[in-house]
Amino acid sequence: MKKRIVAVILVVAMALSLSACLFSGFEGTYKMVSVNGEDIGSSDEGAIYFEFKDGTVTCTVAMAEGSGGTTKGTYMRDGSDLTMVIENSTLKGTYKNGKITFSKDGESIVLEKK
Repeated sequence: MKKRIVAVILVVAMALSLSACLFSGFEGTYKMVSVNGEDIGSSDEGAIYFEFKDGTVTCTVAMAEGSGGTTKGTYMRDGSDLTMVIENSTLKGTYKNGKITFSKDGESIVLEKK
């Protein structure tokens, strides 16, 4: 009985460790790098950043001399699937290798982790 309990504890610990490794590093700041398959350049001016943290997403447009804007929303993640809601608009996407791809109505955007 004692060995069985230890075995169960080890299996649970390994499962938690594996899920932490697979999905660690997701949260953070991402920069929009392409729209509909076209690269949007590497300039920071006019760049759009998304920060994902604790179920909240903050979208910031970086403009010259501190102008720009910020919008907040929420996100939910289920494995590699991601749902983001900003200003009553829902986007569904996938997370893979430090990139998030959102698609809606034939349009797509790709975010890359900074």
